[in-house]
Amino acid sequence: MKRVFPLILAAALMLSLAACGGQSASQSPNVTQSSEVLSQNNDELSETEVFFDELEYENVRYNYGYGVDIELQFRNITETDMDYVIVRFQGLDTNGDIVVDAFNAVENLRAGQAGWFRFQTNETRGVETIEELAEIIDTVYAYSYQVTIDEDGEEETYDGEFSEPISIKVAEVPPKEK
Repeated sequence: MKRVFPLILAAALMLSLAACGGQSASQSPNVTQSSEVLSQNNDELSETEVFFDELEYENVRYNYGYGVDIELQFRNITETDMDYVIVRFQGLDTNGDIVVDAFNAVENLRAGQAGWFRFQTNETRGVETIEELAEIIDTVYAYSYQVTIDEDGEEETYDGEFSEPISIKVAEVPPKEK
């Protein structure tokens, strides 16, 4: 009896270990599926970036409004109408540190059409000259975007970063032609 009990205990331990091993094996496919989903999401993000890189930066100018605003022109060189486009900016000081974050949007940017996106902030509203603005903001940096496309009543929104961000020295920006 003393010998049978340790054998039963050893068998029970082996069965419990086998059960744990079986559980790990059944979890393995879930891990693979999760990485496949992650891979698919990364592919979709890459496609979005390629899609939006076809919005081409064309021009820059400054304009007077409630202060001096820097305006960047982008052209939709795709064959897709973009219902709503947001460009996100940072205003950087001479050290490259962020002074302010800003964004601006354009609605209904049709295929082949260009639109102006304005870098305008509350921090620079009282500025009256481009030289004054350059003392506060050394560089305007356009770094990311959001595009909304409405196809048959279904809105799709795409987020991403420019593959080549636009960096513009404020002091070098020409005025808007009148």
